[in-house]
Amino acid sequence: MMKQTAAIILILSFIFVSSCTNENEVITVTVENLSVEIDEFPINNQLIGQIMASTNHGSLSFSIVSQTPDDALTIDAASGELRVLNKDRYNYELVQEIVGTVEVSNEDVVEYVEITIHVNDVMRIYDGDLMIDTQTKLESVGQQYYDKINGSVWITGENVNSVNSLSSIKFIDGNLLILATNLENLDGLEKADIADGEVVQIAQNEKLKNLDGLSGISANLVNLEIENNPALQSISGLQHIKSVSDAITISDTDSLDNLNGLSGINSPVKMLTIRSNSALENIDGLQSFSEIERLYFSENKLVTSLSGFNGLKSLDYLWISQNDALTDLKGLVQLETCKELTISSNASLRNLDDLQKLMRVNDGSLRIIENSSLSDFCGLSLIASLSEVGFNIRDNYYNPTKEDINNGDCSITFEP
Repeated sequence: MMKQTAAIILILSFIFVSSCTNENEVITVTVENLSVEIDEFPINNQLIGQIMASTNHGSLSFSIVSQTPDDALTIDAASGELRVLNKDRYNYELVQEIVGTVEVSNEDVVEYVEITIHVNDVMRIYDGDLMIDTQTKLESVGQQYYDKINGSVWITGENVNSVNSLSSIKFIDGNLLILATNLENLDGLEKADIADGEVVQIAQNEKLKNLDGLSGISANLVNLEIENNPALQSISGLQHIKSVSDAITISDTDSLDNLNGLSGINSPVKMLTIRSNSALENIDGLQSFSEIERLYFSENKLVTSLSGFNGLKSLDYLWISQNDALTDLKGLVQLETCKELTISSNASLRNLDDLQKLMRVNDGSLRIIENSSLSDFCGLSLIASLSEVGFNIRDNYYNPTKEDINNGDCSITFEP
């Protein structure tokens, strides 16, 4: 009996000592900062990682005290598991890094964990041609954050007034056509380039003021068509286009005063049409064009000179018509051959001095007609001496024959 009593006393004494030891023990909390990566557009509640923390006594509690952006993270208070709260916060185009602070506590002992989550860019691809004909559909497409369109993109419709939501698009493997919209600008497409060998057509957009949103295009195009955009003031957004092989058209604008946006194109082009641009004055942006097969320059009523074409030596077809302020043909001073040449209805044109190097035009294909102020044809002296057939010269202020030109009767005094 006495042995049992002694044993009980010994056990109670141990419990008492242990209890005193635990009560006097200092609680410690140890933590590690967390840095992880996650692909953009995860699912809600997806596990991101777990806070690494420990304590020498009791249990830990976890809480988020700050995060940027808001509502990106949630944490399990008991386990420290960090999860996605709102998947839309994980959009690489908007956010590349999510940061926050987690409080780890045990009773009144608190430590803080700094968390850094790197958002990875993931290629999101739309397969096929993409037709957008309403603003609602455009916004819906924008919410998918596509990086690449494996096909052509058509944007059309009077309901379309902004393309800002398409800012994630980086590449279009097809044509880009923006037709008959209510757009004032193309802001939102700045990152988008397109594949070589495709077409860019911007047409019938009555409110469109500039093409700055196309500044990301650096492709070698087949066709570039800028037509019937009456409010267009600038095409500088086209300046990174490398080449256009078949056709360039700039037509039917009321506010465009220069073509500087074409200054980056220095490759041969089959056809260049500059037509019906009522505010156009300066065409120096065309100086890099050294080879053009067919050139149509008409109804640009404020242009006074063709100085932008200084590099041209040969053409298959040249049509200069109805440019009311054009007084001379500067820019064609290097021109030597042209299969067909028509100069018509340029009311202010006085002379052809800048055609002095012209030595060959196909038989019967030199037409100079209805230029009401044109009185000096001496610039045709060289070709007149070389040509075996006559010229079609009529209804100008003066209408000399080839023989007249060869005989020195190539001009008369103009009297307004």
